Amino acid sequence: MFLRYAISLIFLLSFSSPCFADDFVLNSFSTFGDSPAGTEDTCATDGLVLSWHMEDPDLANEDGCSVVGDTTWAAFGSATLSSTDKSEGTYSAYSVADSDYYIIEPTQNMPITEGTIIIDIKLTAYADTKEIFAAQYDANNRFAFLLVNGSGGGASVDIRAKYLTGGVAELITADTNIDVSSGKWYRIKWQYKTAELGNDHKIEVWELDTSTPRVPTGAAIATTTEDDDITVMAGAPTSIKIGTVDAASYTVWEDMFEWYNGSADL
Repeated sequence: MFLRYAISLIFLLSFSSPCFADDFVLNSFSTFGDSPAGTEDTCATDGLVLSWHMEDPDLANEDGCSVVGDTTWAAFGSATLSSTDKSEGTYSAYSVADSDYYIIEPTQNMPITEGTIIIDIKLTAYADTKEIFAAQYDANNRFAFLLVNGSGGGASVDIRAKYLTGGVAELITADTNIDVSSGKWYRIKWQYKTAELGNDHKIEVWELDTSTPRVPTGAAIATTTEDDDITVMAGAPTSIKIGTVDAASYTVWEDMFEWYNGSADL
C-alpha cells in the first residue's frame, strides 16, 4: 500500500512544472476543449497531454499532439477514418462492428490523480452497457465511457463514466440522457479526482450544432456531479482505445479527443 501511494506521489510531482500549474489548467477548460479547425494543439500547454483530431492516425501528420510516448493510433478490426460525418475538420473515427477501434499505447504516465477527458460523439445505433472509450492500465484497472440504455426508452442512452479498480466496476456518473435517433453530435467532458483530492467527479454533455466545426448550441444539456472514493492508478496505461471497444456491433462516430492533466472547479 505504501509503495502504491509513493508511486502516485512521484507521478503528481512529475507534473509540477509551470506548464502544468493549476492556473493554466483551470483556464484551459473555459471552452471545454473547443478549438478552431486547422489549429495545431500544443501538448504540455494548459495541461494537455494527449489529443487527436481524427484527421490522420499519425499525430505528426495532423493537429493532435502527445507527450505520453506513442504518437500513432493503430486501427483494429474495420475501424476507419470516415469523411461521411465529423464534428471538425474532414474526418472522424468510425466504428460499426464488433471491436472496431483505434488504439494507442502510451509509455509515459497519464493524468491518473486528477484529469479531464473530452470527446465528441455521434450515435445512430448502440449496444447497452458497452464502451466507446477505454484507458486500460491492466486487466483489473481502467477508465471508460459507457453507453447505458436510459430511462427514455430504446432511442435514448445515458453516457456514463466507468472506473474499474481492483476488478470492481464503479459507474461514476449517470443521468446524461441523449437521443440516439436524432443523428446529432454531442460533446462529452469528464472531470475526475481521486480520493486524495476530494472525491469529485463531473460529467457534462453538450449538443453540438450542425455547422463544421460544430460548436455547442448552448448550455450543457446534462450535468452530473458525484463524490466517489476511488483509488489512484499508477504508471502508464497499456492502451487507450476509441471506438466500439467491447465486442458488440453498433454505430459510432468520434472526433476531437483530448486528455488534460488537472480538472476545472467541480
